[in-house]
Amino acid sequence: MSNLSYTQQYFICIVNEKGNIPTLKGVGVAACLVMSEITELVNGGYVIWDEENKLSAVKPLDDNLMYLKPLYEAIACKKSEEVIRIVDLYASNMRLPGNYPKASLNDLLSPIGNSLLSEGWVNELPKKGLLSKETKYAPKPESVTHIIEEIRGAFLEDNVIADEMLCLVNLLDKSDIISNYFSRNEETLLKKNMQKARKDVGDPSTKKMLNSIDEVPKMVSGLDWGGV
Repeated sequence: MSNLSYTQQYFICIVNEKGNIPTLKGVGVAACLVMSEITELVNGGYVIWDEENKLSAVKPLDDNLMYLKPLYEAIACKKSEEVIRIVDLYASNMRLPGNYPKASLNDLLSPIGNSLLSEGWVNELPKKGLLSKETKYAPKPESVTHIIEEIRGAFLEDNVIADEMLCLVNLLDKSDIISNYFSRNEETLLKKNMQKARKDVGDPSTKKMLNSIDEVPKMVSGLDWGGV
């Protein structure tokens, strides 16, 4: 498996040649990205997710995880914050109270893209206009192919399915991106094998990550995508 986190691999699968996510599936894709970062932070012990579904930062972020810094700071700037509020902050502003600052999904996308640049997974795109401060990154076609072929090998060719791969495919499933890369028959088999693999997961933190990702469609039901 690629030496990338499932968040970085998810980025490669969801971002198009213009450095954006698909508009029609925007809310679900964005919410899954946020949830991916949250679960990485929780699994690494940087953030606690309590029984009231609130997040609290508990230790500084390591230097090798700077692509998670914007979301970490959004959590750390308050004593505790509801999971749904953090998801809404980047996926949709519709339910947020008026005193919440607006956030752009590119605040999350850009650091992830930058983390992939030095190893050649993405291209940095030219800025639009002299005053543009936004930096966008587009995955290279061969990077996308590499990730998808790893998924294909793990789920469709009876190879060992690592926990990170299981999280990645669950993200792609819950954001409705799986069908972009696999035929209907492949998708059916992939989902069947994913369910089998989930039954064999022994690590409690992986189980919690998968269950958290499962909740995304309900979290964003009825919301509209307002753009990056």
